[in-house]
Amino acid sequence: MRIQNYFLTFLISLLIFSCKKSTTTQSNVVTPYIAKDVDGNIYDTVVIGTQTWMVQNLKVMHFRNGEAIANDTGVAVWTALTTPAWCYYKNDSTNNIPYGKLYNWFAVNDPRGLAPEGWHVPSDSEFVTLENYLGGVAVCGGKMKERDTTHWHSPNVAATDSVGFKAVGAGDMFETCCYGFGWKGEFCMWWTTTEINVMTARFHRLTRQDGSIFKSNGGKTYGYSVRCIRNK
Repeated sequence: MRIQNYFLTFLISLLIFSCKKSTTTQSNVVTPYIAKDVDGNIYDTVVIGTQTWMVQNLKVMHFRNGEAIANDTGVAVWTALTTPAWCYYKNDSTNNIPYGKLYNWFAVNDPRGLAPEGWHVPSDSEFVTLENYLGGVAVCGGKMKERDTTHWHSPNVAATDSVGFKAVGAGDMFETCCYGFGWKGEFCMWWTTTEINVMTARFHRLTRQDGSIFKSNGGKTYGYSVRCIRNK
């Protein structure tokens, strides 16, 4: 009887120890952040250095408070806008899933909030932090681009997507060029929140032609893509 009691006590102790160990292991599991916009679109995310980025371009049609963003489609309309707007590339909704929507800078800068709760459109300096972490402007673009030519024209030079950013050649709405839309498969331009002057704001651009990234100032009426970064 005494031996049986010892054996029973041993089994109970082993079971308690196993449960504690399992609980401790489970609590250390790191789960990905989930990004969901007000329209219900779900975005994959990736941690790069100290930053967490969305893996897809923004697709939302409403501000964070639920108010609609105007879907303006005409080139002449975009030229004169001083209010928020979005469009599909070439006004074709089939471009939404792989490439996301194009937004003017007035949508980016609106206080109602373009990004989902807990996220924001990056500043120029936040893009620079990403680029520096990936080795600088000469090489970071290749590490951010999708490897294949599904969403880039060939050859997609230096593309490795080594960090899972999955950048695609979304093109732009540029009202003085190419009848409004151009460069799908050639470039991807992302707005930042950094205003340069009354007419322009900062954007960052990838190209299929090499592994670099380029930044410049674009007219606020241009339609560029948006990638969001998680609030700290």
